[in-house]
Amino acid sequence: MKRYVSLIIFLVFIIVLTCDYSKSSASQETTPGLKMAIAQLIKYYEEEDIKELREIYSPGINIFLSYVPFRVEGISSLVNELEQYFKDYSRIKISLRQVNIDIKDGIAIEYGYYSTSSMYRNEALAMHGRYTRLWERNGEGNWICFHEHISYLPIP
Repeated sequence: MKRYVSLIIFLVFIIVLTCDYSKSSASQETTPGLKMAIAQLIKYYEEEDIKELREIYSPGINIFLSYVPFRVEGISSLVNELEQYFKDYSRIKISLRQVNIDIKDGIAIEYGYYSTSSMYRNEALAMHGRYTRLWERNGEGNWICFHEHISYLPIP
């Protein structure tokens, strides 16, 4: 079960690379900063750079996954999941559709649909689903992710 948690976490973040933010309600000043944070998050996942990923996430990150009751709570739990994930998965590709970002009172809500493909221990794996990610600015003014919710869509 943990391998799927790590896969989902990794895949959702990479999704942003192909993202269309045309429906953002954010100001032009705020949106580029958030897009940069999302791009960095994706880059660090692709590079399997857990040290840098720790800087993008809030220490109190919560990630809710499709299977209940399991969820990742806190940066230490996330790091443990990522370490296992990077041992098991490779060649991840992600595409997004209908991605939106809404920003209000310093909180950004990013949401959309994703499709992923990867290799899990030399076997092809594909998944589709929905995600929501919440961002806030830290004391230095950088965007950090503090919450994610991921849901699978049925296989067509």
